[in-house]
Amino acid sequence: MELHTFVIPVYKKSPFLEECILSLKEQTSSSLIIITTSTPTDYSRDLALKYNILYLVNDKMDAGIAEDWNFALAQAPSRFVTLAHQDNLYERTYTETVLNALAGQDHLSPILAFTGYSDLIGDKLRARSLNHLVKNVLLLPFHLKPAIQFKSI
Repeated sequence: MELHTFVIPVYKKSPFLEECILSLKEQTSSSLIIITTSTPTDYSRDLALKYNILYLVNDKMDAGIAEDWNFALAQAPSRFVTLAHQDNLYERTYTETVLNALAGQDHLSPILAFTGYSDLIGDKLRARSLNHLVKNVLLLPFHLKPAIQFKSI
């Protein structure tokens, strides 16, 4: 059984999908990659064929993002899953870093890991923004509740 799977829940046609796939293929620690969609296109199907990625279509067409994500999660045959947004790029060490951080945490049965990110504006990375601040404030309860172990990745 795979330890980690990237599932890309694709919605219609994203101009960045191929770049996302390449960033997942170039990881220093390999993972299974799956594309799921409820809005199949020749473009996403052709990319799946080009990169030898399993391509699964949810029969519940346009049922909404929650249904799409639940379908995507259900397809992963691994303990850990990253829902890889079709417009995201992942640093080469993303999988390795996350799996190392989760290693030895079996006694906690981790079910969710939050990772950092940067916005790519043109060709420059921006690590700080109002969105970053809001998201970090929303994660504050995880830092404060003693029954929950919070480990920044």
